[in-house]
Amino acid sequence: MRTHRPVAVKALKLPPSVSRELRVSFVDGFEREAQILARLRHEAIVEVLDLSEAPDADGVMWMVLEWVEGARFDHGGRRASRVWSEATARDEAAARGTRQLLARRSLRRRR
Repeated sequence: MRTHRPVAVKALKLPPSVSRELRVSFVDGFEREAQILARLRHEAIVEVLDLSEAPDADGVMWMVLEWVEGARFDHGGRRASRVWSEATARDEAAARGTRQLLARRSLRRRR
């Protein structure tokens, strides 16, 4: 399916030399990251659109994320102060979302 809208793709590709145990750990962590991001809603957190795994490649996964306009970090297009304030806003939003999820779990356990 083509949506004709720009997206960002975050990929996880592990080399064949990685142990089975470590591979499972990385894949589980990548899936958890996508699931947590998918539950959070904040202007400083990108939306997860999809999570996929290559059927024939062990440990190859990708997360499709909403596209956010801006300069690439490696091109030096942003000022350090702006990058820092954006990172701080993202961290605060992620912490707030984590607190909300933990509070909900705590309330469920008390019932």
